Amino acid sequence: MSSLTLKRSQIADFKLFNSGLVGDDIRLLITDGVIRLFAVHLASGEAFTLGFFGNESVYVPAARYEGLEFKCEAMSSVFLGIDKVEMVDSNVDIKHFEGQLSLMNWSLILSMIACSKTTYQKIERLIVILTFRFGSRNARGYCLPFTVSHQRQSEILGCTRSTVTRYMLSLRKSGMIEVQGYDKAWIVSEHLISKHEIFVEGLFAQT
Repeated sequence: MSSLTLKRSQIADFKLFNSGLVGDDIRLLITDGVIRLFAVHLASGEAFTLGFFGNESVYVPAARYEGLEFKCEAMSSVFLGIDKVEMVDSNVDIKHFEGQLSLMNWSLILSMIACSKTTYQKIERLIVILTFRFGSRNARGYCLPFTVSHQRQSEILGCTRSTVTRYMLSLRKSGMIEVQGYDKAWIVSEHLISKHEIFVEGLFAQT
């Protein structure tokens, strides 16, 4: 297994540090930090977020999609292990390759967020989902140890960057979100968490 340490916002192209992985399925082992896994469509150059993962093992069926290139972005400082695995037959249970949140789970979660009735719900629910999964409670609410840029939110949610910027400013003015440490973390209010608690409950696989 190869290993890699990434700084916040650094992007890893799997084939760059182990050429033997090209054409193989991939197992990622994140032992510290959080990554955003995404796929780049080689023909169009478009990038699509697949999910967020931290402190878990993730199976990526890369060999099945010749038209896609899989990459990851470090949302915080990350220590990442990566290994190639034989392509698993679709009829075989692959749970042993996956951690708490599989790609299938995140596909469901991101689809549910994208189908929310309003853009404001989409933005709030993305923040709450990430906070539930990766945040920790403190005296002022909940601390999410990374932020998601307005541009990235707009790509994930299918809305304009200006809309995200406008509503994020509104959330900050109302005290729902506080930016900490030069945009390195979000403090999310108890009120915002409780507002979407019913939506979030049950979306995470139990270990």
